[in-house]
Amino acid sequence: MPPSKKNANRQTVKKAKRKAAKKKTAKRKTAKKAINKEPEVEPTVVVLFFAHWCGHCQSMYPEWEQLKKEYAAKNNYVFREVEHGKIENDKPNLEKEYDLSPIQVQGFPTLVKFHPHKEIEYYESGERTKDNFMNWLNAEAKQPDAPSNIFHNMYGGYKIPHTGKVKTYSKNKSLKKQK
Repeated sequence: MPPSKKNANRQTVKKAKRKAAKKKTAKRKTAKKAINKEPEVEPTVVVLFFAHWCGHCQSMYPEWEQLKKEYAAKNNYVFREVEHGKIENDKPNLEKEYDLSPIQVQGFPTLVKFHPHKEIEYYESGERTKDNFMNWLNAEAKQPDAPSNIFHNMYGGYKIPHTGKVKTYSKNKSLKKQK
């Protein structure tokens, strides 16, 4: 083979080796990115059930807006609002979308948060200020298999996570299943 063809073959082989090396490096970088990528975290959902005619809702709403603005940068929170009159349509959709047991709305405003795979929590801390809301949001979420005091006091039992069923104790201490 003439020397010029040998040179051309060598250069072609070198180019092919460089391309293969680049592909391997790219694959390694992609694999490293996949390993270093943080797992997706399901957001904490905070829902406000309110009515425009409610005085408590009207006085609380500016605090709610400040809270939403402050937490908007944090991508692990989702804020939703459900207006009186739309509750009958929106509440079942929320329960279905997030696989929840029924949400109890017995007055206005009702503020609810739920973490993935944890119990629904209602805001019951009294004063409706942004700081109190922040403390409530930052508090550790309750585990679903631990009975909440309110639920325990009202029904003498606990909720079974993700089933919507309630187990209660009768007088003879045996478990009864209820729907």
